[in-house]
Amino acid sequence: MNKILLTRVDSRLSHGKVADLWTKHTGADTVVIANDKINVDSFSKNLMDLTIPFGINSAYTSVDGFKDYFENTKNKNILLIVQNTEDLKKIVDMNLGIDKVDLGIMHLTYGKKSLTDEIAVDEDDLEILSYIVDKDIDVFIQPWPNSACVDFKKFIEIKA
Repeated sequence: MNKILLTRVDSRLSHGKVADLWTKHTGADTVVIANDKINVDSFSKNLMDLTIPFGINSAYTSVDGFKDYFENTKNKNILLIVQNTEDLKKIVDMNLGIDKVDLGIMHLTYGKKSLTDEIAVDEDDLEILSYIVDKDIDVFIQPWPNSACVDFKKFIEIKA
């Protein structure tokens, strides 16, 4: 049976040492990147594969296709990476057993405000993340395994 060990929101998807450090930290044997654009871009998949450690499997799916991937593969310990909160919500609503969400890097773009040095959000992001917290999913901010882990509920309480 498959298990999602950690779901990470990262604007960069798999970049640099992300997959290496997080697969070691979680014990994942497979990195799945669920992203509609990357899923159909062979060049980008090949580049991202360079960031996946030797001996770790990689898979790419569309956001909507993740459920099919999850249900039709066997015995994978998955590090799931999505690019934004909208994609995260779609996958959470598939009810596949996500219990931990790491907000890794969410870039500052037009209309977003910095929450931390690494996380920028807008009202839609906050609404989605509050929705996910309300589903009893542990949402936290931790850019790297050795950095401090901050419970996202802290930011919901500030906003309230």
